[in-house]
Amino acid sequence: MTDRETEDDYVYFWLDRTVDTSKVNRDVKGLIQQRTRCRLWTCAEPDECINRITSDELSSKRVILIISNEFGPIVLRVIHTCSHIQNVYVYCTSRLVAEQWSQSYTKVTHIFTDKKSLLQKIYGDVCVWDIGPQLPMSVFHLADRENAYRNLTSNSAKFMWYQAMIVVLRLMAKQSHSKTDMISECLASYHDDEVEKKKIEAFNTDYVSKNVLRWYTCDSFVYRLLNRAFRTQRIEIIFKFRFFIDDLHNRIVTLYQEYLKNLPPNHKYELTVYRGQHMNIRELVVLQQNVCQLISMNSFLSATKNKDLAKVFADTGDQTNDSSSIQSVLFIMKISHMTEDTSPFAFIQPFSCNPSEEEVLFSVGTIFEVKSVVKHEHTWYVTLQLSEQEKIICRELSGYMIKHIGPNPNELSFGWLLYRMNDFSEARRYAEYLLKQYSNDKRIVGDIYTLLGLINEASKCLPASIENYDRALDVYKKTDVQSIAVLINAYTNLGLAYIAKGDSQKADEQRRQAEEKLVNSHAQHDRKLTARVSTLKGRIQRERRNYQEALQTFQSVLEEKFEELPENHPSFGTTFTDMGIVYEKLNDNDRALHHFNQALSIYQKTLAPDHVEYADCLENMSRVNVKLGNSALASQQSKLALNIMNNNIREDFHSE
Repeated sequence: MTDRETEDDYVYFWLDRTVDTSKVNRDVKGLIQQRTRCRLWTCAEPDECINRITSDELSSKRVILIISNEFGPIVLRVIHTCSHIQNVYVYCTSRLVAEQWSQSYTKVTHIFTDKKSLLQKIYGDVCVWDIGPQLPMSVFHLADRENAYRNLTSNSAKFMWYQAMIVVLRLMAKQSHSKTDMISECLASYHDDEVEKKKIEAFNTDYVSKNVLRWYTCDSFVYRLLNRAFRTQRIEIIFKFRFFIDDLHNRIVTLYQEYLKNLPPNHKYELTVYRGQHMNIRELVVLQQNVCQLISMNSFLSATKNKDLAKVFADTGDQTNDSSSIQSVLFIMKISHMTEDTSPFAFIQPFSCNPSEEEVLFSVGTIFEVKSVVKHEHTWYVTLQLSEQEKIICRELSGYMIKHIGPNPNELSFGWLLYRMNDFSEARRYAEYLLKQYSNDKRIVGDIYTLLGLINEASKCLPASIENYDRALDVYKKTDVQSIAVLINAYTNLGLAYIAKGDSQKADEQRRQAEEKLVNSHAQHDRKLTARVSTLKGRIQRERRNYQEALQTFQSVLEEKFEELPENHPSFGTTFTDMGIVYEKLNDNDRALHHFNQALSIYQKTLAPDHVEYADCLENMSRVNVKLGNSALASQQSKLALNIMNNNIREDFHSE
């Protein structure tokens, strides 16, 4: 597998003199290899064990050491303090001897004298490790809803954008090549694993949507790659699984509707299911801080009707984790007022490859309210509530954000969404992926170069932005473009990039081209288009120090936008910023600050919380506050801007 996509972060290391010479141990070794998917290392000599466990190769892994009575006291004396060793299992013939020498080693958590109990423990471990210590989720503060989604907190804005992303993803799932994208990604990830490659080939040949649950629950590439993408929030990988995500969601919806139909009428529908796992203490702190708020589970979420089984997954009997960053957690998930508006879930036991788990599966993006987070003895208990209200809020939020990308997403919509989410590296990777997919479709190629130009411009890489806009314009000129507006936009984009670079002459050349085409076409009645061309004109006037003319131009832009755009559209923030800069040039700092504040208010309502336009706006405000003598506030704003920019340090955007 490639390190980038499928690197496993835990390994078992078995030290025993007879690990390869005893038939029993060879059989056990084979079973562990099979269950851990080859994440077992073995050796027969203590020195070799010490050298390998302390090597750089294993220092980034979580190591579970299996050791014998013969070597245990020798080896643990040297490596017990290694932070990457999570647990030590003693596998021996004499429990009494093991108990005597292991008393002083806190990482020795289990002693096994038979292979059955050792294998059962490892099987349980693998379930826990594969769930992982992270629970991909985002938070929405209910108070933000009372303001029609204005002045959103950082967490709430992320919550909204993720919900919108899932909607767009599923709408794009029916594209003809969506399954091919998934297969290609899986083959690339398992290019050197013949066993998994055969499973991928079988999936490609035999898969039908009604068997989606079998494929999701079986021990194969689908579950591992999809959930790893969700855990790490690798959006470009999540996108490639859109075909499977849509099928799995639809299957859950179908089973949920069937479940509702079979419930007795006039019955108060209430249900409690459980989920056990290990979690990082940081994630638990997030939950503690957001009791009575909403959380969105940003992956498909498994639970069980069997509380005792959930406790096994949580490892609630582990008394060694109190001081660890990884804690045992039992989720108690209460479901009430079940209707078609409730977030869908399904009892998948009849369709699962693991029916004994009595699994309940929630769809991606399911929303819960956090009711309580408490620790009792060695286990955290997190109570969540799912109800109709949360689904309604989800629908409202998704509808609100989907307005910004249009009701009928196409191939580029996902890229535009990533760009609007401020995720420029992901947006760029996706745009480059589209260039390969649609190299013969010139109209789409032109739009892709436009998107790349916007990404590079937002990333302050103006030479690359100009090159991409130039390529887009060249494609449009050679293509039978159905709408003159496309060409006008292309000239305008190029002009805006030139003026941002400080080249007013070349910017004005593009403006004249755009205006000429605008006045000689029906596009002159398109208010959004005329506002963009006028924005370019105003910035050229500002660059040439024609400040009063620039103000008049920007005022006319505002009026055009008020006629055409919905209230609080982020484009208003751009124009308020333009006007604020002019007032600052005129030394009218009070008006400058007023306009920058108006821009910030707009951005808070509509953009992702770490968007670079926040940083630009805060930097503008900081600069003006220095001039007004508000040095403390200016310093605070400058630090906030710097934090945002530091958080947005991603790959360099360059022309290739």
